[in-house]
Amino acid sequence: MESKHKNALIGALLAVVFVMAVGYAAFATTLTINGTAEISSTWDVHFDPTVQTATPSKTVATGQEPSGTIELSSDNLTATLTADLKQPGDQVVYTLQPKNFGSITAKTTGAVAYVTGNTTGTADALTAAQAKSSGDVMTSGSKQVGNIIYSLSFTPETEIAAGQSDGLITVTVQFDPNAKTTGHEYAAIHVTIPYTQA
Repeated sequence: MESKHKNALIGALLAVVFVMAVGYAAFATTLTINGTAEISSTWDVHFDPTVQTATPSKTVATGQEPSGTIELSSDNLTATLTADLKQPGDQVVYTLQPKNFGSITAKTTGAVAYVTGNTTGTADALTAAQAKSSGDVMTSGSKQVGNIIYSLSFTPETEIAAGQSDGLITVTVQFDPNAKTTGHEYAAIHVTIPYTQA
């Protein structure tokens, strides 16, 4: 009988020790989580400086040649197109192309153009009536400011992924063929493209 009590006591003590060991282990466990998160996506959509042309043409055989230039801003987000048109009918056709140089897919609804210069003979500032206003902003079609007729054509892709180019932008600047003037015309057009994440 005494041996049964001893065995029961030893069993009970072992059970208590086991329960204490498990309980200690449960409460003594330390959980450590180490980790880092890094975002490597980049947003970089702008005009491709390697894809741009300015092609002047004139409507009469004699006289001075018209000329045109394209100047991109330092961040390549705005293109300034200048045209020096010598006589009515002269024009310059510009082509530009936006490209996604980043890693985030982008989209746009279209390009925006507006006249920032339109004077006879020089590149002086516009009068208040000619200066940029909401009425001068153009996303497609054509407009006339003074003797300058300008048009914009752009059919964007639905989305442009990393490394992909968007559609070509064509801007035509023309000296009104019906203008009654002997002086030449200078025009400056700004072109920008608002892009958002697709």
